[in-house]
Amino acid sequence: MPSTTPGNVDVTNDGTKTTITGTGTPGSTIKVTDGNGNTIATGTVGDDGKFTITIDDGKIKPGDKLNVTQNTNGTDSAPVTITVPSQGASNVDVTTNPDGSVDITGEGKPGSTVTITDGNGHTIGTGTVGDDGKFHITIPAGTLKPGDTVGVTVTTDGVPSKTVTVTVPAQGATNVTVTTNPDGSVDITGEGKPGSTVTITDGKGNTIATGTVGDDGKFHITIPSGILKPGDSVGVTLTTDGVPSKTTTVTVPNTTSSNGTNGNGSNGTGTNGTGSNGNGSTTGTNGSGNGTSGNGSSTGTNGNGSSTGSNGSGTTTGTNGSTTGNNLPSTGSNGLTATKTGLGAGTNGSTSSASGNSLPATGDDEGAYLAVAGTIAIGLVGLLGAEGMRRRRRED
Repeated sequence: MPSTTPGNVDVTNDGTKTTITGTGTPGSTIKVTDGNGNTIATGTVGDDGKFTITIDDGKIKPGDKLNVTQNTNGTDSAPVTITVPSQGASNVDVTTNPDGSVDITGEGKPGSTVTITDGNGHTIGTGTVGDDGKFHITIPAGTLKPGDTVGVTVTTDGVPSKTVTVTVPAQGATNVTVTTNPDGSVDITGEGKPGSTVTITDGKGNTIATGTVGDDGKFHITIPSGILKPGDSVGVTLTTDGVPSKTTTVTVPNTTSSNGTNGNGSNGTGTNGTGSNGNGSTTGTNGSGNGTSGNGSSTGTNGNGSSTGSNGSGTTTGTNGSTTGNNLPSTGSNGLTATKTGLGAGTNGSTSSASGNSLPATGDDEGAYLAVAGTIAIGLVGLLGAEGMRRRRRED
């Protein structure tokens, strides 16, 4: 009596190996042969009534026909014929967008054709795997709804892969933020489809809170203190019309403080400077005719910082000049003395010197100018008078 035929035989290809799975009689031998009857792999049915056999690439290729038989007590079963598929889609992900469109992404062999089918097997979208081994296909709004099943098949060199079946999720949460309050409670906010139920789960998948998306499309849920701590993972899932969304995973941050840190500023110190008085003196020596200019110096030291140097003072003195001539008075008129006090704040003091009939220094006041001018006028008158007397004597 022949053995029982293997049941639930399935075959997949991940690009590096082909895997054959199924059920049978525990302890029985499973044999895989190619189209020519050559045995290429064997395995044993486990105590759970299941078997798995892996065949490395190189022994078979996509499109090859294989026969799978079960041998129990030395008797072979009737074969189950299968075809080695192309490499299938992996890491398939489905996202429902707020506008109702659906994004389907995944990975496959570059250059392969990707076919998307609905629950009835109708093709609703196609695309191509890029050079980076990834694909992204968008199904227009109105074609699918949350809860629908979608088939993803990759075809390479005319050989289709095994179809990967996924379910269209509800619209997920967006703009999710998590805030840890000073009292240890945690606020979770975000956006979603109005009326949807929001479920918050901890890192182990346990539900720790629920809420509802408001009419404004927003939700705000507070988790009491003691349930979560900084660094914990939190899952946020929206359920619409009984269909769950993809879960958005976020991490609980450290406590947020509303107080800023005080900054310290040090006082700056400025040093006061001092300016000293400058003294100036000028002495004219005795001379014949006009008095000789005396030399005088006056220095005022500059004040530094915020202090102001005081005024330097300079004095100029012309000594008596004498004039001696025939029948003239032996003593000339006194030379005038000009005195000036310099004014200035914080600047060097300055002095000018004058003797006899010399002009005053720059900066003398108006009185000094008048005095000198008068002296010059008197001197000229005296000279003219003396010259007139000499002429009359010659004429006499």
